[in-house]
Amino acid sequence: MPKLMVFPGAPLSRFYAKGEIKPRYYNPESFFDEVHFAVFADEDVKPKKVRGLVGDADIFIHPVGPKKIFSLPRLLRKVEDLAREVRPDVLRAFDPVWAGYFCVRTASRIGAKSVVSLHGDYDRDLRHYAFKFGDYRALPNLLFTERAIEPYVLGNADAVVYVYKFIERYAKKFNPKRAELIYNRAYVGGRKFEPRFPKRVKGIFVGREIREKNQIALVKAFERLPDSLKAELLLIGNGSEFDAVHSYVEVNSLPVKMVKSVLHDGIAKHYEEANVFLSANLYGGIEIPTMEAMTHSLPVVKGYPPLDDDLDFLKGNALLVKNEPTGFASAVTRLFSSREKYLRYARSAFQTISGISGEKMEAKEARLYASLISQAKTL
Repeated sequence: MPKLMVFPGAPLSRFYAKGEIKPRYYNPESFFDEVHFAVFADEDVKPKKVRGLVGDADIFIHPVGPKKIFSLPRLLRKVEDLAREVRPDVLRAFDPVWAGYFCVRTASRIGAKSVVSLHGDYDRDLRHYAFKFGDYRALPNLLFTERAIEPYVLGNADAVVYVYKFIERYAKKFNPKRAELIYNRAYVGGRKFEPRFPKRVKGIFVGREIREKNQIALVKAFERLPDSLKAELLLIGNGSEFDAVHSYVEVNSLPVKMVKSVLHDGIAKHYEEANVFLSANLYGGIEIPTMEAMTHSLPVVKGYPPLDDDLDFLKGNALLVKNEPTGFASAVTRLFSSREKYLRYARSAFQTISGISGEKMEAKEARLYASLISQAKTL
């Protein structure tokens, strides 16, 4: 009866409030019989409300208290005592800083395996843009963890998972014991490619409304599109730049609709109603919404991030453009001026994502857990 202990990135109540109860997200193929969450909060959501996250496993939520610098020694002991009681085979964290530190340290002390996953490059994404945009609230912590936490976590975890190739350099920076690429899960399900050439442009982007996501470039691109395309753009996401972007849309009377949030179960409807996915994201790599859109056969128009000139599996399978409004406007105009071009990129998007589908990535993650547990038994 394998057991997993997870250090989630936030209390599970946040995922529940946003409707982000993704099936088996923390328990691929229901590999584990029990999943225990060590949550850094005084209280959290009732387990039955989020049990979908763990598939067929029994779910246990253990609020261990908030992380505070002066109480870290006490909290470390509390988490270690909990782990000794639960006796998990594997401990899992989803960042290389504080959750990762608790995960790796606790696993080493109780003789279990640890897995830390990376969902961004802390050097070329977080620290780079914190410096660039003068985020002096985030910088002290990012500079501290760079020297004091991240080397320990990534150098001592039994496995480091990174979710797209852009992160590989950072994932291997501290000579991990094992580093493995497992893409974010975007499920194809029973969907098939259905050729259709739309008569008007209905673009979509999903992501936090922050400077790094660069939605304003998409808005200004749609401002430049010819009236003949009857273009509309839907932006889903909230954040510090929402009001500024929304004001620009209103002042210029642009055909852009902005929605702060959509429950995860409802996002598929918006992909189905759209006919092109656009991203001007400055972060490297490929965000989950891009992959989800591809499962709906949406062609992708993606701006090259400043520090990522590769873009992984999108190369040759999406329209990759200079990350500025004129680049997007030109690409959209070309895409919708040719039925052959549109269908080629739509088909390529679906076929590409089918090769790395959520189903395949879920199986790959389950195999990783199985190999770690098997390795532990032979030691």
